[in-house]
Amino acid sequence: MRSFEERLSNQLEATASLATLIQPSTDQLRLDKLDKFASKLLKREFTIAFAGHFSAGKSSMINALTGESVLPTSPIPTSANIVTLQQGETDSAIVHFHEQPSVRLTATEQEEHLQSLGKSGDVRQIDLTHAASALPPGLVLMDTPGVDSVDDAHRVSTESALHLADILFYVMDYNHVQSELNFMVTDELQAAVPELYLIVNQIDKHRDDELSFDAFRRSVHASFAEHGVVPKGIFFTSLRDPAHPHNDFTEVEQLVKQSIRDAQPKLLTSAALTLESLHQEHTRYLTRLVSETYETMAEQLNDTERRDPAKIETELARVSQQLEARQPDRWVQTFSLHRDQLLKNATLMPFELREKMRRFLESRQRDFKIGLFRSAKKTEAAQAEIVQDVLRAYQTVTASEISLHLRNLMKQSLRDLGLLQDTHIVAIDQLSLDPPLSVLESALPTGITITGESVLQFTNRVAEQTQAWFVKETNAWRELIRQELTATFPKEQAELLQQQTLLQHKWNSVQAWQQATVALERYEHGVASPSDQQLEQARTQVSIWEEQLIQQEAAIVSFTGYESVIETTAFEIATTISEQQAVRYAPEDVAQIRQHLNGLQGFEDAVAYLNDKLDRLTHQSFTIALFGAFSAGKSSFCNALLGDKVLPVSPNPTTASINRIHPVDAAHPHGVAEVTFKSEAAMLEDLNEAMVGTMTFESTKQAYDTLLPRTASLTDPFLRAFLKGFPAVQSFIGTIQTVDQDAFKQYVAQEERSCFVDVIDFYYDSPLTRLGVTLVDTPGADSINARHTDVAFDYIKNADAILFVTYFNHAFARADREFLIQLGRVKDAFELDKMFFLVNAIDLAASDSERQDVLNYVATELQRFGIRSPRLYGVSSLQGLTEKQQERSDSTSGLPEFEEAFHHFLAEDLTGLAKVSLSEQTEKTVQRLERFIAATEANLLRKEERLAELSALEQQVTDRFEDNRVALIEPALKAEIHELLHHVVQRIYYRFSDFFKEAYNPVRFAQTGKGAALQDALTELLTFLRFDFEQELRVTHFRVDQWLEASLIRRQQEEQQLLEQWNESFQLAPVTVSRLNEMTFDGPFEDATPYVGVKRHFRNAKAFFEKNEKEQLKEELATLTKQEALAYTATQEERLLAVASAHLDTSLTAVSEHLLRQTLEQLESERATLQAQETLTPYKQAAKQIRSLTQHVTS
Repeated sequence: MRSFEERLSNQLEATASLATLIQPSTDQLRLDKLDKFASKLLKREFTIAFAGHFSAGKSSMINALTGESVLPTSPIPTSANIVTLQQGETDSAIVHFHEQPSVRLTATEQEEHLQSLGKSGDVRQIDLTHAASALPPGLVLMDTPGVDSVDDAHRVSTESALHLADILFYVMDYNHVQSELNFMVTDELQAAVPELYLIVNQIDKHRDDELSFDAFRRSVHASFAEHGVVPKGIFFTSLRDPAHPHNDFTEVEQLVKQSIRDAQPKLLTSAALTLESLHQEHTRYLTRLVSETYETMAEQLNDTERRDPAKIETELARVSQQLEARQPDRWVQTFSLHRDQLLKNATLMPFELREKMRRFLESRQRDFKIGLFRSAKKTEAAQAEIVQDVLRAYQTVTASEISLHLRNLMKQSLRDLGLLQDTHIVAIDQLSLDPPLSVLESALPTGITITGESVLQFTNRVAEQTQAWFVKETNAWRELIRQELTATFPKEQAELLQQQTLLQHKWNSVQAWQQATVALERYEHGVASPSDQQLEQARTQVSIWEEQLIQQEAAIVSFTGYESVIETTAFEIATTISEQQAVRYAPEDVAQIRQHLNGLQGFEDAVAYLNDKLDRLTHQSFTIALFGAFSAGKSSFCNALLGDKVLPVSPNPTTASINRIHPVDAAHPHGVAEVTFKSEAAMLEDLNEAMVGTMTFESTKQAYDTLLPRTASLTDPFLRAFLKGFPAVQSFIGTIQTVDQDAFKQYVAQEERSCFVDVIDFYYDSPLTRLGVTLVDTPGADSINARHTDVAFDYIKNADAILFVTYFNHAFARADREFLIQLGRVKDAFELDKMFFLVNAIDLAASDSERQDVLNYVATELQRFGIRSPRLYGVSSLQGLTEKQQERSDSTSGLPEFEEAFHHFLAEDLTGLAKVSLSEQTEKTVQRLERFIAATEANLLRKEERLAELSALEQQVTDRFEDNRVALIEPALKAEIHELLHHVVQRIYYRFSDFFKEAYNPVRFAQTGKGAALQDALTELLTFLRFDFEQELRVTHFRVDQWLEASLIRRQQEEQQLLEQWNESFQLAPVTVSRLNEMTFDGPFEDATPYVGVKRHFRNAKAFFEKNEKEQLKEELATLTKQEALAYTATQEERLLAVASAHLDTSLTAVSEHLLRQTLEQLESERATLQAQETLTPYKQAAKQIRSLTQHVTS
């Protein structure tokens, strides 16, 4: 039997062989994995890895298994990178950076810097060695970043290292076990690692009175099995409570110890499985590449092109040649070159013509005579005959040697461009290309002796002159064509460029498919039949890896400090209580003043206003909205506030619905609930959304009948709950049912019931509800239901207080982040800071410093989301409820501190505003009464004159309020809306890079085919943008409403000031105007089709992410989407302006009518008093009684 070393050596060579086969491809992810895997084999490392949520206890689990506190642990995220731990000769840490050389830290440097480095995004991996470790040599424990990180680097880091694990423990926090993220990640992991185990940690949080542990355990096993996840084991552990009766930590220890004993055979087994997994991954990568490239090619090619792709290359060459040739100057150059070559190669002087040229030359000499008597007449006749003969012969030669070919060249030069038309052919054929006699005559010498040499010189000159003549003659034609090309080339160039680009894309797609096909065939052949050359390359690769390992060790440098590490800033937690604002008139004083004023003419509106405000203050109610993510502890916190277990609490998620807990009243006794079921339309919307486009239902009955046979294959919890509950609940859909407290708890806790529920109104008598408080337990911030988003914002706007609950060791997820950003958008717009933030389960803190660290961390995160100086409290709902039930005074829950501040907020801040407003208005009314009496008494001395003034004043007031003067405010409203929406676009596109980074992340493209990954990424990005626009527009509507309210108040104040200038006794009660009509906003980007073209920027993942080609796609996508965004905001601007303008017009009309009526009533009151002096007596009596009361108040 072969030894371990021999078998390991074989595995290493197999790894190298696989690497050499993959190297020609672009699959850098697999090559990187193989490099790391080879390093693991060379070091003989057996790796046990831990993955899971942030703060689920991975580092604590490693520390517990080793019996040493080596890894930093904290309820806030501590590992932003991979951390490995193993036994070594010294205590040291090697820190591997992304962009810097690796450094070694000593034990002392570790204490000072390790935790900060562990949180740094610049660090890729930290390798810890501990001399006193009980770990055997070669065993490596690996801690990975949280899988719920929103940082791409964290996800890539984890994904690229888990293949090194021989055993993987996936650790989950007890409160976040049954989440879709866990189901998705573990499903992928079970196919990628040799042995997968699940650990449900922190089970000491379990409460048997909420759910039996056996039921919880069964639900965990069942949920993962329903999602196709069947690990080798599921353990339930508690590190805080080792004696917990259901603690499986001992079994985990035994499993680890047994695995260590079997390390060598397990390492060989897992190595073979890992190589097979990497081989399969690469095969899928290449197969996907072939499929994607073929799909891309098929999209671009027509049927003819697909049958013979080589024609595309030929056509591309032709179009490229035309594009080059059709440039006017280029064509001139090419034509001239070919013409000159033709003329140069023409044979112009054959023997017969040369002899005729000799005869012609002789005939032109002065001594040329003909006949015996050398008659001039005969000589001239002979010369003419010689000229005709030589010209005929000369033109015959040029016609055959030049003209014919030249005409063909001219036609071909246009034919090559695809421009030759009949008109061109006719023009070329009609072109005179017979050289005239003048060409010959221009070559004639004078005064020579006819010899063979002089004839040769003459014929050479004739040839030169002939070529020059043809050049000159064709230059004119060439210029005409050049002008024609100059006029038509820009359009033709654009068309040709378009054709060239299209053909180039087609040919690129053909080549990509051909290359991908060849790469797959070559790889499969290399795996099936490795060549001797391949085996030699593999041995060479092993040597390279061995040398790299030595070089990497030698390249590690000493630690000299790290400046970019940022420590968490300590925040002063806002827990102070504001001072009570003093008022002149208490509500009971106002009640008496109201009685004294009752019945006085002209004071009817003032009395009505005081009655209304006093009644609201006396019967004041408060709506308190609770927000938080799934399993943040909202329900348990609500129970702690109420002092009883009112809402059922479970570690398992429940379908989102709204639960409102009201004070009791005559119609609703204690313990009664009204359950409002979703309408048929709302249920169908939820069902169709859950089907993700696979099918659409027309009725809930149809959905039930269709889905019931498929129950076993359904994984969506909503659909499963719907099927389970439909038979019992179908008759309640769209109705309101009154139930008792036990049934209420079932509708909240049982998914098969709660999935049908929209709202539950529960009436409960407690010290809190007796204060007039209604508690609203909202859907989790992670609910993506559009109705919930609208409802949530309504509560943000209209609730008297907002309580946001997060969990002690739960990092903010994306849903939390978006909700908190929305809170940050509106926080400063409220008259009062009505937001409270609570870190629940604070009792899990191991120390006061850890508690403070968590609060500081949450405060830092809140500030990132735009929430400055948050009112932040650490509480324990469980302890708080116990303390109330046991009436304990020695509280450690933090709940009394919160309740003191919260009750002060209700009683003083909220109520105080109302009291101040009531007191101020009462004081104004009292002052008006005194002024009215004084003015009337003075005016009695000038009665007739004052009556005339009142009549004039009445007309003046009537004229004033005939027009509501909306035109004075409308331009400012238009400008306000325009500016608000302008900033909306700016803010959203400021976040565009973050959205893009999250949607187009490397993990998505590593796990999914290119086509699907690109489509999913685009859809997700557009969803992010759409959601953000909807959120921003809700806030914009709110801000417009506030602007209108402020403008109307300012208008009333301006009118009040003007009226007081006209008549100082005028004192008008404020007008309460209605709120701006609600509007719904459906964001842009419903259709992704206009943007799918950007995928052309994606060639492969390596080029996209490493060569930064993603920037090209991002920039084009930002540009394209911004066009739709601007069009969308322009439309929304018109909608908002129309609604706001109508509201402004209506409200100003109401204000004008109200002010007119009040002023006329007050004028009539003064007129009546002047005409009947005794009517002033009731006013004086009322004033006297109020003065007496005022003196009592002052004293």
